[in-house]
Amino acid sequence: MPSQLNMNKNSIFISISIILFVTIKIYSQSTKIVSLAPSYTKQIYTLKADSNLIAYTKYGQKNHTNSEKTVVGSVVNISVEKIRSLNPDLILSSTLTRKKQIRRLKKLGLKVHTFQQPQSFADISDQFLRIAEFVNKSQFAQNYLHKIKNKINSLERKIDTRTKTEKNKKIFFQIGRQPLYAVHPNTYLNEVINLLNGQNIIQNRSSGICNRETVISKDPEIIFIALNGKAAELAQQEWNDFGSIAAVKSHQIYQVAPNLFNSPTPGNFYLALKKATKHIYSLKFNHKN
Repeated sequence: MPSQLNMNKNSIFISISIILFVTIKIYSQSTKIVSLAPSYTKQIYTLKADSNLIAYTKYGQKNHTNSEKTVVGSVVNISVEKIRSLNPDLILSSTLTRKKQIRRLKKLGLKVHTFQQPQSFADISDQFLRIAEFVNKSQFAQNYLHKIKNKINSLERKIDTRTKTEKNKKIFFQIGRQPLYAVHPNTYLNEVINLLNGQNIIQNRSSGICNRETVISKDPEIIFIALNGKAAELAQQEWNDFGSIAAVKSHQIYQVAPNLFNSPTPGNFYLALKKATKHIYSLKFNHKN
């Protein structure tokens, strides 16, 4: 028969465990978060934790219209005063936001977590898991990532089957027009190019700034343009003026959605790869994929 002492110890242990669980649960549910990048906003919605989100930056509300959320500026330029008035528990910042403004937020005693720009799908996944920790959604995040990784692996197999007898296609991926700016190594979109069994013609690891002469001399077979509206149209017209480029000859210049390709989330990474695959290889997918 168990002693009274052991029973008391067990009761105390169970009581403490319950208190800790309830405390964490209450904290995660009441944590007020300000997101300073559309990708963080999207990940919070993916985690079904939008009740924690009280404000975001311009464009962060795309497809998530909610009058209860406050817009606090753009990714680069935020309103410190507006954020301060909201008294958030946590601010998620990127390295794109002005450092001076981030310093002011910290000086005001506000908690800021700054994420570095992800360079790979692994980095994007780590960021997603970290955000999940802030809102007590770690298990949900792990399950979600497992599904996304399975989809990416399935897509890789299709690409490998399709390209088994082909050489790697030379790809130029434009993400800026003035100056001309391209995807370069050490970026997650370069990983997308690699998964496509493509060869990125830009090999400068420190910057994506390039000139038109370099692109023409490399003769890309595929050109992707991830720019908004008029800028994308102008960029395509500019490339069409160079009829000697392989991509122009074969009509393989593709305008792709910048809010998908330039916003690093696990889901966007998969969808960007899928979209690019459809453009290049004309692969068909069922609705479940």
